[in-house]
Amino acid sequence: MASKSSDRTMTVLGNQEVVVRRSAITPAAYSTELVDPIAATYLMHTIYEGGTLLDPFGGTGHKLADIAVKLEMQPVAIEIEPGYIRAGQAHSCVRTGDSRQLPFVDSSIEGAVTSPAYPNGISDSFRSNENSKRHCLAQDERILTRDLRWVRCGDLGEGDEIMAFDEDGPRRKWRHATVTASEEMDAECVRVHLEDGTSVVCTDDHPWLARRAISSGGTEWVRADELVGVRRWYVIRALTPWVNASTYDAGWLAGMLDGEGCLTPTMHGTAQLVLVQAKGALMDRCLDVADRLGFTTNLVAKQAHRDGCKEMASLYFTGPCQVQSLMPVLGSLRPTRLLERWESLNISPGIHGNPIEVVAVERVGKRPIQSITTSSGTYVGEGFMMHNTYVHRLREWLGDDYELQEGNAGGASPRRSPKALEAFYDIHRAVWAEVHRVLRPGGIFVVNTKDPVRVPFRTDTEAQLIEAGFCVVETIQVQVRGLNHGRNAEKKHSFEDLTVVRKL
Repeated sequence: MASKSSDRTMTVLGNQEVVVRRSAITPAAYSTELVDPIAATYLMHTIYEGGTLLDPFGGTGHKLADIAVKLEMQPVAIEIEPGYIRAGQAHSCVRTGDSRQLPFVDSSIEGAVTSPAYPNGISDSFRSNENSKRHCLAQDERILTRDLRWVRCGDLGEGDEIMAFDEDGPRRKWRHATVTASEEMDAECVRVHLEDGTSVVCTDDHPWLARRAISSGGTEWVRADELVGVRRWYVIRALTPWVNASTYDAGWLAGMLDGEGCLTPTMHGTAQLVLVQAKGALMDRCLDVADRLGFTTNLVAKQAHRDGCKEMASLYFTGPCQVQSLMPVLGSLRPTRLLERWESLNISPGIHGNPIEVVAVERVGKRPIQSITTSSGTYVGEGFMMHNTYVHRLREWLGDDYELQEGNAGGASPRRSPKALEAFYDIHRAVWAEVHRVLRPGGIFVVNTKDPVRVPFRTDTEAQLIEAGFCVVETIQVQVRGLNHGRNAEKKHSFEDLTVVRKL
């Protein structure tokens, strides 16, 4: 029961329909007239047939997909601004992520094209800080820390380490992350009610990892206020929050694990927790306490290797995802030695998530929330897989004191700030270096280097590409429609430049 326009959506909240206005941000995009010239230019110079076509500033990915179809290539786009990737609006080739660290191995991509980002669109956000806040969870909701504690969102600060996971990809993996910003504020919130009777309070724009059907393999980031409507949404729960086990038996088992347990990596790149003891009353008690605490275990008996030796048994703590299954055991029992060992373990194995149906989303008015930003862009909130909420990642990268930098006091346009422009160029230099790394030798990169509407932000792009190691093949001027609106309407520009570079 949702009707959408360019800047608003009708969303069902409980039994009430409300209009939610969208943020008026748009990604950089190719002009429609550039699709055919880019495809023709790439085809003229490439030495490869087919393969993967990359766009490191992907936007919604639709123009890239159009170009890739013409080249019979597989498109893959990285978009640095998660705010652009709303449910159902981006092409399936788009992943959110940091293009300064592309998730591809060296020399694995056949070709690339892009229309670079530009900072015009973020200037209004810098002038209006309220529009550029990163929204999050209510302060009493909990986030999982690196040392496996569930900590109030409101108690986390910059520099704290948390458990996180890959921002995108078909098989997300666990990773460690750091809180890079944490700020208290009041914001309009909703309570997301789930089929298991639990609920979570967050801002209405807070993204959850969700899927449309319980058996569907595909997931996407969905705003909290869009989790109800005509279609069902199932949010992904990775863990059920635990508390420190404080019973006598729990303390006894923690001591046994710390003294006799072993937490080690396996040959498959995961980890295992095992307690080895002679068969008998002591092992029977370990098994009984573990069962009563709700842990999944597997007891494996071993025959004595020679006469006179006791028969041994190994108690393995297991579950659907080995690393993930160890977290409640270590986190609730908190055996000191094993927690120290946990810090050095490889936690990269994939995540096992359970889909939980959203049954209602209820408006609860303004609440104190904690605006959290993490180095991964993700975290685990109340056991669910969640994303940072922010309007502009570029704003975060350029610094929260942007409007106070020399030349930009009072909220002037970024083009009048030399420091802002240099910081912006630094981002692009890092991206060009990454594209050079992942392209195969001889690979072609077509860049929209001269867009008169966005001068001066692309005047230095060709030099940046050369600095990254590319060789310039040629520059082509393409006729496009002149503007008849906006601040540049009087200029009536009718051309853009494409620069073709090659990785030697």
